[in-house]
Amino acid sequence: MTREFYVEAADASVLVKIWKPDSGEPGATTPIILLHEGLGCIAMWRDFPARLATASGRHVVAYDRPGHGGSSCRADRALNFDIEATEVFSAIAAELGVERPILYGHSDGATIALLASIASPVQALILEAPHVFLEQSMLLGISRAQVRWDQGELRDRLSKYHGPAVRQMFERWAQFWLQSDSCWSIAERLSGVTAPVFAFQGDNDGYAGAQHLQMIADRCRGPVRKTLIPQCGHAPHREREELVVGMVTEFISRLETTKA
Repeated sequence: MTREFYVEAADASVLVKIWKPDSGEPGATTPIILLHEGLGCIAMWRDFPARLATASGRHVVAYDRPGHGGSSCRADRALNFDIEATEVFSAIAAELGVERPILYGHSDGATIALLASIASPVQALILEAPHVFLEQSMLLGISRAQVRWDQGELRDRLSKYHGPAVRQMFERWAQFWLQSDSCWSIAERLSGVTAPVFAFQGDNDGYAGAQHLQMIADRCRGPVRKTLIPQCGHAPHREREELVVGMVTEFISRLETTKA
């Protein structure tokens, strides 16, 4: 069962979708909120939210970040992780009536999840292919994406999900990273993360090395579990969906056991 609605947040109209499990464990009321990658949207999660809702027995919420999919862009049209982690996220959480959700972020969404957990209390963080500093492999990955965009293949694929605003969405993402200061980092802010963390990525991630997982483990003040998935790229939830669903549900089950 699913439900869709819009939330007004930070000068944008944000599309939200909720997946409800057919049945769930009594008391398993804390929802899992998904934050998508830099070029993503609700639809690009594919069947992962439904599978996660069924496996976990929890509501799973995803939303199109401003300027993505069915959501309008913010008035200044800039990519700003801090605004998304505070104004946008807080509006979504308030609409849901949830004070301490479980956040699941992928790539840029994982970075936003980390920042959101510093600004607002969360029960736990699940971080897939997170970025905590800017490294050369990331710039190379974005440059390769730029070539695919210029050749038309990536533009045509993304147009199916983002419609007429696809160029603005892609250019905002690419320019943010390619024009960022080489010292861009949220490493010094990680000490503000106190919630339990499960961080993972593929060992063949074309955008980030395993140093990101290690930095999260070293600097976050809450308990951190990290996993490097063999023979996997930047999107484990698509490439190794069954494995990821199993790891995530097991992590959440341990949270409940610890809380009990």
